[in-house]
Order: sequence, then structure tokens, then C-alpha cells
Amino acid sequence: MVNAMSNIRILTGEKWDAEYRRTPVNEYNWNPWIEALPPIMDEEEATKKIKSSPQFAATERQLPSEIRGHCIHRLTELCQPFSRHLLLEQAVSRVIRAGYKARNPLRPDFIARLREPELPESVLSALRSDFPYRSSANGFAVFGYSGVGKSTAIERILLTYPQVIRHIAYEGHPLPYQQVVWLKLDCPHDGSLRALCLTIFQAFDNALGTNYREKYSKGHKTIEDLILATRQLAWIHALGVLVIDEIQNYTQAKTGGPDNMLNYLVSLDNMLGVPVITVGTTKAIKNVTRQLRNARRATGQGDFFWDQFEFDDEWTTLVKVLLKYQWVEEPQEFTEDFSKVLYEESAGITDIAVKLYMMAQYKAIFKGVTLDIPFLKSIAQECLQLVRPMINALKSRQSVDLQKYEDLYVEWGDYAKNMFCRSGASVNPEDFDTTLADVGRITDFLVRGGIHFELAKKAAIDVMREAGDSSLPELNQQAFLRAIELQNAPIAARKVEPQYTEGDLRLLAQAAKDTGALLSSVLEKEGVIADVESTLAAKAAS
Repeated sequence: MVNAMSNIRILTGEKWDAEYRRTPVNEYNWNPWIEALPPIMDEEEATKKIKSSPQFAATERQLPSEIRGHCIHRLTELCQPFSRHLLLEQAVSRVIRAGYKARNPLRPDFIARLREPELPESVLSALRSDFPYRSSANGFAVFGYSGVGKSTAIERILLTYPQVIRHIAYEGHPLPYQQVVWLKLDCPHDGSLRALCLTIFQAFDNALGTNYREKYSKGHKTIEDLILATRQLAWIHALGVLVIDEIQNYTQAKTGGPDNMLNYLVSLDNMLGVPVITVGTTKAIKNVTRQLRNARRATGQGDFFWDQFEFDDEWTTLVKVLLKYQWVEEPQEFTEDFSKVLYEESAGITDIAVKLYMMAQYKAIFKGVTLDIPFLKSIAQECLQLVRPMINALKSRQSVDLQKYEDLYVEWGDYAKNMFCRSGASVNPEDFDTTLADVGRITDFLVRGGIHFELAKKAAIDVMREAGDSSLPELNQQAFLRAIELQNAPIAARKVEPQYTEGDLRLLAQAAKDTGALLSSVLEKEGVIADVESTLAAKAAS
């Protein structure tokens, strides 16, 4: 939902009454916060829960065109899980449960504190400084290009959990509390910490029906007062995870600078054991990973980078799923060529692909034509003009093109230094078979990240020599580190072969050097410069 007071998107979920169940993980048992959570899901169950299939009936193709136009809009609800979704779901599952391990309400000191309607001064003092029960449940970041489905994925995953769990009693002991499993909200557009705190109050209000925002908006509250209050609420309501989307907005902060917000998020993790997941475009990668890396030094989750789809089996699956939802009178059958055109016109960005497919259906219905490949291409040329430069940049996969767009270009050197050096970190965590991990694929991955082609190729060859049983994400990680090492090597130590094109002056100069001929003679012979004697003779004759 979008809150009218802040105009910031805040996700809301369901409320459940607590039902406790033991888990296969011993350290999770006898902890009401964890036992009340849904069971840990396997991949099949997670796929079913995350997937979102719009309503569709073939008979709707006979409806009037204006009605079918409204039906097409259902495609915005589509979510088809892939390997990246399942890896993200597993990471969220782990951090929520691990975060609760150190906050078991059955501990005598925890019970005493939770029974107070307002926290005692002893706890407030701890919140102002440091908290004695630290958790190893550090959060992580999800970065990627705009339109690849990061926000949709994290929301679908969060919605597999209740947002609020109402507790009454546990094992015969009173436990009258409302547990907030997750909060998910957008980073304020101005990136201010005050606005973020107020948005967090609003998120609690939406979930619980409270009036924290109104309460803490009154009077002359300092930013320190607001920060303390959010920590207090996170403690009282056993917040499981805080998800901040559009984290790139934090760079707009003016008062106190952008690092104030990141320091605050780190404090939630360090002082309360509340994991924080940040989601954003590539614009935020460099500074966010630098600021948060110390807080996450103990985590094994790693950060995630979602780029565009490859033209592979997963893309084929996506297109086949899309083609199930056709409201044109004569449906288009799946073909490899249709799939390839949709990929090329969208550069593998799912949001663009879905919207192009929707627009093509709108136009086909109202023009009474077939949704074939030529028509799809014509709609792409007509309707994607504003994003065409970005699509071309993604298709070129050259850093010189990508760096024109903040949400596409990645300073991979800084990112790798900050992220890959931590144990267990992973980029673009795809569950690929190791047989696909070849030099060409790794090189392509590095080039899209801004690494010079020759350096990327050399790094890929180096890591493939000792590939062993490593997966593609592991090989990508090793190749990034190797490429950085090559980039940072002294100039004399590098050996990067230059790339020449036909007629390159450097080739002509080398040819003159190799044959002992005069450079001017070679240039005259190739027509680069005019023959001086012939030119003078021609002028004299005229």
C-alpha cells in the first residue's frame, strides 16, 4: 500500500494467531518467536508460495476489445520464481530465524523487560549505547538493474510469512504480545534519517493499528529521540527483519550526510540483532557495501546482484509462461524466434519484456491484427523510445555505454573489494551447472560489470585453469578478484594486447617499422595521406 501521509510505499501483510511447532533445527526450539513462524520451506513449496499467476480464461478472448484491454493489465501481477528467487528466499528464512535466536522471550530478563508497557531506564540505557545480546543474524543487500524484479521478489517472499503474530500464552505461561515478523518500506525520497524514522513508525501503525507516528511526530523531538524510539519499538514488538527498498535514495540526504542513515541501520543490526535487508539499484552499490561491510563481517549470507536474464532455459520458461496469457483472438504459439525477439527488444529486463508484451497485445486487439514477430518489433520501436538508449547500453554490455546510466553501471572494482573479500559472498547467485562455467560466459559476465575485455578474458582463463568443481558464481567471484588484481598491477607488469581494426594507423606504423620503409611512404601507399609529388605535379599542370 501507499501511505497518504508520507507518499512512501509500505507493504502490509496478514495477522495470524500463534501456533507453535518444533523445528528440525535444535537451537530454534523453545523460542516462541521462532516456533510461531511457518515451517522452513523446501524449494518446491517455496516456488508455489512465491509464484503469482494472474486470472485467465480462454473464453475471455471473445469479450469486447475494451474489456480485454483491462484483462491484459493482470499481467502486472505475474511472478514466476527462478533459481535467484529461491536463493533469496532461503537467505531471508535464515536471517529471520537467526535474528530471533538471541532474543528468546523465555529468558527471565527478557520477560521482565517485555512486561513493562514502557521500557525501564536500564533497557533504554542499553538501547542508547549497546545491547548485551548480540546476534549473528546480519542482514544483506540485494542490488541490481531497475526492472529485474528485486522488489517483487522480496515482497512475494515476505508475504509467505504473516506480518504480525498474536501471542497469548506459551507452554502455559502468559505471553500477551504482538510479534512483528517483518517491515518493508521504501527509503524516503530525500534520504533523510528523520523521514525514515517516521516511515518506520507508520509501518508499525499499519501492521498493528497503533498511532506511533502521530505520537512521535508531536513536540520537538530530536533525531536522537526518534532513533531511540524506533529501536524501542523494534525491541518491544520483536521485529524479525527490516527491509528498506530504494536504498539508492539515501544518497540524496543533506542534513548529516548520507552516512547517517547507514550508521543507523548498522546500529539496528549490532545493538538489537534485527537484521536489515537493503534493496536498490546499482547506483547504491559502492557506498552501501563500503558502509555496511563491517557490520556484516561475520555473516555467511553474502549480498545478491540481480542483472538481466541470459537467453537461456529460464528465459524460455518466462516467455512460455507469458504466452499462456493471451487475449488476442488468435494466440501466438511459442517459437524460439519469438522468444529471441522479445529478449533482444527488452535486453533481458523482465519488466520491459512484460510491458512490451502487454503493449503489443493492446495494439493487436484494437487493430485487429496477429501478435506475430514483425508486429512485436514494430511496437517495440514505437513504444520503447524513451528506454531505447538504456536497452542499447545493456545489449552492448560495454562499460563506456553503461556508465551513462547510474542505475545500470557498476564500479565493480570497489564493489568486489568491499563484498567479495568476505567469506561466503556471492554475486548473481544462480544455480547453474558447472558445465556452463566456461571462459566465454565468465568473460561476458566481467565485461558487463565494466571490466576491460582483455583483462576479463585473461582473468577468466586464469580461474578456469584451476576451476575444479567450482560453480559459476564462485568462478565469477574468483574472476572478479583476479581482474582487480590485474587492474591494480603496475603498468609494466600488465600485458594487455591492443585491439586493432582494419586501417589502424598503429598497424601501418608497425608495418613500416618491420619492413624498414619510410612511414610516409606506407601512409601514401595506403591512401592515408596524399602523394606529395603527384599532388604538386597535378597542381602545376592545372
